[in-house]
Amino acid sequence: MENKKSNFNVENNFYYNELSFKNLFWLTAAEAAIYIRRLDEDGNPSVKSIYNAIYRRKIRAKKFLGKWMIKKSDLDHSIETSFL
Repeated sequence: MENKKSNFNVENNFYYNELSFKNLFWLTAAEAAIYIRRLDEDGNPSVKSIYNAIYRRKIRAKKFLGKWMIKKSDLDHSIETSFL
């Protein structure tokens, strides 16, 4: 089995630049991982850590059309109160 590396690079992708988060109210799990800078060893967003925090009820989230959506203000509050 061949191990494929992802070509995802957070630093070079404008969409994931910090400036792009200013106008967003709801974030997907991948966007939330990038926003709080949770990356795995390959530099990809660590979505599993976000799902784990949702499961442990450390982050409030809603499921919309099969995707977990996290309110940015709730994520900021969790960071400020050191729940993550």
